[in-house]
Amino acid sequence: MVWLTAAAAVIIVAGLIALMTHTLLRICCGRQITGLAGLVIGRGQDNGSPTPPEAAEGRAFWRAAAPEPVSIRSFDGLVLRGEYLTRTGSVRTVVCVHGYRATGIDNFAPVLPVLAGMGCDILLIDQRACGASEGNAITFGMKERLDVLDWCRWLTGERGCTHPIFLDGISLGCSTVLMASDLELPANVRGIIADCGFTSAREIIASVMKRMLKIPPGPVMPLLQLAARIELGMPLDAVNTEECVRRTRIPILFAHGEQDHFVPPEMGKRNYAACASPKRLLLSPDAAHGETWLKSRKEYTRLIEELFACAFETPAQEV
Repeated sequence: MVWLTAAAAVIIVAGLIALMTHTLLRICCGRQITGLAGLVIGRGQDNGSPTPPEAAEGRAFWRAAAPEPVSIRSFDGLVLRGEYLTRTGSVRTVVCVHGYRATGIDNFAPVLPVLAGMGCDILLIDQRACGASEGNAITFGMKERLDVLDWCRWLTGERGCTHPIFLDGISLGCSTVLMASDLELPANVRGIIADCGFTSAREIIASVMKRMLKIPPGPVMPLLQLAARIELGMPLDAVNTEECVRRTRIPILFAHGEQDHFVPPEMGKRNYAACASPKRLLLSPDAAHGETWLKSRKEYTRLIEELFACAFETPAQEV
């Protein structure tokens, strides 16, 4: 009888652990923003500036420009949606890839008029499990990288884009485009703008647990890894940003705010250090998460123009 009681206790404890792990994975990766996920996002951006006027101006510009609604089907069957703005006289296309639980317009509104003024067609996408795109799970760039590949192939195939393509990612979108950088992208993908990205799903989740939630990640991460294998089809470190940029040959402009409370600046520095291709690094002393362009606009714009000119041929240096 004792062994039956012990066995039942083990089963109950195991079930509770499994439930807790599943819940935590849903909080990290699920489509819906739970109270805890909202708390994490809020704390990560707690030192950010109020919504800048450029955001409202950018949204108004985008609405007035009347971009074309577009969609593709992902490698695993999801309908992914975006908006595509083409303009007479454009000389390049920028694919804008947003951050964690955001949408394209949420993250890129302030810079859309600037990019258009620099001669860019703009493809503004919603990543899987975000905005208007289908999907129930965010995979921290591991599957999203293949979505970026499909968007680039859509541009060059279905839409016949022949001029240079640049990938522009912020936060999760930054890590997404960096993880895509070692894939067989179309030959006219010429550069990447990588703003405040993390090194891997495992490391950023562990960092958030430790710094923001005060949960020791050590005992929890093995269970999260197991849950990720079962529910996402891959472990949380199946694709590593640093490893991908070690294999890329695409020029990359890295940017990170040194007051970033969400993605530690050290992660951006590690991604930069690992990168094997021509590169630049812009560290903005006063910028919180995702604010580098707003806080260091002159330097950032100059470096973007250099990237667009494919001028990252001299030895890399910090700016």
